[in-house]
Amino acid sequence: MQSQRRSVQLACLLMVAGVVSTGCAARTKSPSVAPPPPSPPAVSLDGPVRDITAEEAELLELGEQTLLKRCLERAGFQWTIEAPVAGDRDFPYVLDDVAWARAHGYGSDVREEIRRARESDANRRYTLTLTPERRQAATEALNGDLRPGRDAGVVSVRLPNGMVVRRSEHGCQAEAERALYGDLTRWTRVRGVVSVLKDAVRQRVLGDARYTAAVTRWSRCMAAAGHRYASPADTRGAFADTPATGPSRTRELVVAQAEATCATKTDLSATAAKLSRHYTDALNAEHRADVDLALRLRVQALLPARTAVDAQP
Repeated sequence: MQSQRRSVQLACLLMVAGVVSTGCAARTKSPSVAPPPPSPPAVSLDGPVRDITAEEAELLELGEQTLLKRCLERAGFQWTIEAPVAGDRDFPYVLDDVAWARAHGYGSDVREEIRRARESDANRRYTLTLTPERRQAATEALNGDLRPGRDAGVVSVRLPNGMVVRRSEHGCQAEAERALYGDLTRWTRVRGVVSVLKDAVRQRVLGDARYTAAVTRWSRCMAAAGHRYASPADTRGAFADTPATGPSRTRELVVAQAEATCATKTDLSATAAKLSRHYTDALNAEHRADVDLALRLRVQALLPARTAVDAQP
């Protein structure tokens, strides 16, 4: 039940089509008459520090996709902005929404919808019509080329977990992000920090004795309802490959509703939420400058995103 991007990135589509992507951004082979990319936005260190809303997140995604479309078309390639699959949600600790569980179980119907959307994706169909040479060119137009000696402009940042992120500073993905968020190195770093912290919070919650004790109480509730599972991870694993129809789908819906009911009937849902807030606050405090800057950058990117969307024919 992972959240999906508005459309499948062209790099992934090209890999499906038989071309290995070479980076996270690209050198664009634009015509000499192509208009220049938008100027990077200025960032005010006194700007608002707040989370963006779900609607604003959609705007940022649509703005990025619009800028990608514009850039790739300048480079001589097609790009279609696809609508997101509805109903997809992420439950990092336990499924605790009874209504969602009643409708979707553990998300087999949503996964099937995502699979169909990928198969029918206009960008995927387009890449399959390209020759191998054109596919490689399209990959580089989007993602650049990080092979040694191919692309001198490389962004490299080290994240708090020690992982090093390398990407090209050329190409349509880089151009779109630069138009929205300004300096690419800065944006790559703070976005990476936020992602690493989110993963760290989840690991700390899962390893907390208060969470594991709540899981034990949840498991007893599940057993009383006739479903013997030691943890939500076990239920998730049991239904990871459930088809969207048939007898297994019926059992998926029954178990998912029991999980959500027990998550709220016991204190598992509340405990997970409390611990998540605790560890999020603690880790954010350790990396306050990067976390606040990421928030500011997202808020300030709303204006160029809206401008890009409104300018699209």
